Amino acid sequence: IGPDLTGVGGRYGVRDILDSILSPSNVVSNLYAAMIVSTTDEKRYTGKIMYEDDKEVALAENVFDLTKLTKIPRASVADTEESKVSLMPPGLINASSTEEISDLLAFLISGGDTANRMFRPLPAAPAAK
Repeated sequence: IGPDLTGVGGRYGVRDILDSILSPSNVVSNLYAAMIVSTTDEKRYTGKIMYEDDKEVALAENVFDLTKLTKIPRASVADTEESKVSLMPPGLINASSTEEISDLLAFLISGGDTANRMFRPLPAAPAAK
């Protein structure tokens, strides 16, 4: 559903990567943008178009379950437009620890190469007295 992130460290700096994680809707690539499908009965559906043909448009509204599709008859589709909101939920990183965020950044910057200097272990915290 999203881009291959192994090359992101070669294209962007740490600040840009972290900004994209913290504010995923600031910059949304048209390759991965959600679509908004409006129907003739004035309903709106937002998600990833999984397929479309002359009979229907199949939309995955839940990016965590791409098997559950909303199928909209083609005749009832009034309009489709690209969403300005990222499929990556805002605040997804909020439940992560500092170590998990550091690991994520190390992975993204290094392209997953564990021999990269970004994978150096962090210094141990001083022992509590």
